[in-house]
Amino acid sequence: GKPGALYLLSVPGEQGENIQKPFAPPRYFQHPNHIRIFSKDDFLSLVEKAGLEVVDYSGHGFFWVFWMCMNWAIEAQKYKDVAAPDIPVRDTIAPPFDESIQNWATLWVKLISTEQGMAFKHQMDALLPKSQVIIARKPA
Repeated sequence: GKPGALYLLSVPGEQGENIQKPFAPPRYFQHPNHIRIFSKDDFLSLVEKAGLEVVDYSGHGFFWVFWMCMNWAIEAQKYKDVAAPDIPVRDTIAPPFDESIQNWATLWVKLISTEQGMAFKHQMDALLPKSQVIIARKPA
């Protein structure tokens, strides 16, 4: 990019990934998926060492951390392999989804529609993000 160019960079959120580990199929944390988890400090350092100026940092996706954990836990119970009870047979994320997943989505929409809902969402996204996002600029 030319001097002044802006970059939108995103990696999975460290806390969100660690919460998902006990529920996710092992393949989720293997190549070509999420093989490296960056802490906030590591992510910021990587961008700065690449010669970019960090303009903004934020976390997003609290809803999805919980959605994925619930989905994997439900799938593991539904499709348990008798020979390997801790490994879900079905490790893809695809419909049809369990009714409780829809209930979580409905509850979330109701919550963020309240007067303080978006403030709550922003706090939870910062606390337990699914994704970390940096907007960076190439120096002039």
